[in-house]
Amino acid sequence: MKKIISFFCITMLIISTAIALVGCTDTYECLLSIGDSTVENDSVSVYYVIESEFGNGYSIKGHFRAESKADLDRDFMFTITFDDYLSSGSYSETTLVSCKGSDIKDGKKFNFEIKLDDVAKYFPKTETPVKCYLVLHDDKSDRKGNVIAWNCSEYTYTNANGDKVSIEK
Repeated sequence: MKKIISFFCITMLIISTAIALVGCTDTYECLLSIGDSTVENDSVSVYYVIESEFGNGYSIKGHFRAESKADLDRDFMFTITFDDYLSSGSYSETTLVSCKGSDIKDGKKFNFEIKLDDVAKYFPKTETPVKCYLVLHDDKSDRKGNVIAWNCSEYTYTNANGDKVSIEK
């Protein structure tokens, strides 16, 4: 009887491990913050979750938050770009979502869901890996070399058929 139970437990463990390995995609959880590092509790952050593979209709979910001493007399943008914001001579971006400072005042959280009905609008079709950046910044600061008011998370992506994106951090 003990052998049967041991065999059953080992078999179930192998099956559940195989299912977990075959059916999973990576999930990236990211927190980007901006703020003056000389002032305590002054950061504004965007938190988001993105899968390593997704297609048309996928949603990126997250929220904006501010600490108690953050400068909220400005707007905040969460964007996507293919240019290095710190050093690129030319720069263009697509705003995914934005919020006003008043939306995150007094500890309020500004929740968002970015619906990507056509992923090729945000991640153009490509078979070769391309760098992209998800960026948090405010509306008042110059981007070049500004690591206080601009922050990003860098990814490499492919979108071979135009309808399924694979990203790596």
